[in-house]
Formats: sequence, structure tokens, C-alpha cells
Amino acid sequence: MTLTQEQKKHLETLLIAGEELEAVRYLQDTLGLSAEEALQLTKSWTKLLSNHLPLPCSKP
Repeated sequence: MTLTQEQKKHLETLLIAGEELEAVRYLQDTLGLSAEEALQLTKSWTKLLSNHLPLPCSKP
């Protein structure tokens, strides 16, 4: 189960845009995962991204 750099970028783009369901479907199609496996991987990837993305600026 290995994603290319291009596939990782596409997955990140989907998740950053809030398209979690599309990300699950993408992983199912790309890696041949079950819905449950793809959902778990999506959740893990979302958590990883949230730890590395800057927090949005709040305006005073």
C-alpha cells in the first residue's frame, strides 16, 4: 500500500478542502481498500495534516 507523491498531493488537497468522503473513495479506488480501511487511513492522514498545517489567523 504505497502512494506516489502525486497521489499523496491529491489526497492532501481533498482533505484540506474538507472532502473527506471523496478522499475515502479515492483511496478505495487507488489502493483497492475496503471502505473501513480507507476511512481509517483518511482519519489518520487528516490527523497528520492537522498537526502540520498552520492555524488560521484570527482577526481582532
